Amino acid sequence: MKPIRLFGIVLLFAVVASVAAFAATSGPSPVPPAPNFQITTPKQILCKGITNNVPITVTNFGNSYNPTMQDVQLSLNNRNLIETGNAISINTIGPSNSAMVYVPLFANLNASSLLIAQIPITYQYLTLYSDSEVRNLSFVTQGCPSLIPLMVNVFPSVLVSGQINNITFSFNNTGNTTLNSVSAAASIKGGQSGVVFIGRQPIQIESIPPKSTVSVTEGIYENSSQIFPLNLSVSFFNGTDLQQIADSFAMLSSGTIDLVPSSIAVSPSNLTQGSIFSVSFVVTDTGTIGVSDATATAVLPKGFKEYGTSGSTFIGSIATESQTPISLTLTTNSSIKTGNYIIPVEISYLNNLRQNLSTMVDVPVVIGKSYNTSVFVTSGPGGASVPGRYTYTGRARSGYSLYIEIGLVIVVVVLLVLLIRERKKTQKNRQPKPK
Repeated sequence: MKPIRLFGIVLLFAVVASVAAFAATSGPSPVPPAPNFQITTPKQILCKGITNNVPITVTNFGNSYNPTMQDVQLSLNNRNLIETGNAISINTIGPSNSAMVYVPLFANLNASSLLIAQIPITYQYLTLYSDSEVRNLSFVTQGCPSLIPLMVNVFPSVLVSGQINNITFSFNNTGNTTLNSVSAAASIKGGQSGVVFIGRQPIQIESIPPKSTVSVTEGIYENSSQIFPLNLSVSFFNGTDLQQIADSFAMLSSGTIDLVPSSIAVSPSNLTQGSIFSVSFVVTDTGTIGVSDATATAVLPKGFKEYGTSGSTFIGSIATESQTPISLTLTTNSSIKTGNYIIPVEISYLNNLRQNLSTMVDVPVVIGKSYNTSVFVTSGPGGASVPGRYTYTGRARSGYSLYIEIGLVIVVVVLLVLLIRERKKTQKNRQPKPK
């Protein structure tokens, strides 16, 4: 076969295929031309995540035959657009006339800012003939949060690593209609390891009445990095319209801190009014993470005061499973009453999220009484005797002990008085009587 003849056959086949794509015939030949028509919409912007009611207008410009478009069927195709209504159909569109239909289109949240939707359309004309074509419409997509009547929230935002945490998902219907078939799927961006949801996913809620909130608590185990995003995708029906929202929440991961005190001691153990003393103890972090910038501060009750310029001591870092000694020097007022006291010591620190936290350690203290006794003599320079005084410091005595001592003193005094009287009486009786 010659090249020219082959080219002619290929060209003829292309023309026939083009005509077949433009107008499929069901009637006799020759095929009359299909009417000229146009598909337009005044709505150029689609809101993401909600069902948009898009008006579609089909205009029949006709031709010399003045055909009527009959049994018109059309649809909109794009992977980010979903028709949520019934099939789009129009009975007839006369020559030089238009027909408009509303098409419910759901725009996916992941849709690009510019969408081109293909519109396949089929119809019949002049009774015996049909036509199938594809036209295009362009849309701009954007987020419209004010049009979505559902607000979601997740709390708490700080989780403890290495254990199961309970988190609450809150769904608030801010609209005036009931939201039905609510489905919420939680996920971690990139499928980050170390985070596992405990419970049913996705969360299913049958309905949320207007101006109402429904909360669902689920478990989550995390042993992850310091911060990770929790993504929540929610779909629901607002009446018959499909809607969808997506939100992301920053979750913070914090380990456990448990500062356990031990070896609590007061030195000296026998305290009196106006004495200087120190309190000391050891803390061990039995949690999963250490602390930094730790400072110990005595919370002084009445009768105690700082010794020196500060009642605090900087500790620095406390590592897990390590013992850290803490010591504070204090003094008592000279007017403090004897008895038992508790001195709280606050340990403030920062965790791995740089949050300010604190714990308290109670230190028991007993204040006794000071006793001044008689003059004593000591050797001075050159062996000379120098008078002086010494002070005896003892523990506070109980009330019963004091009463016993007072009673003993009274008994001794009474016995001495009786003894003196008896001696005087005896001496008087021994004197000779005058004759």
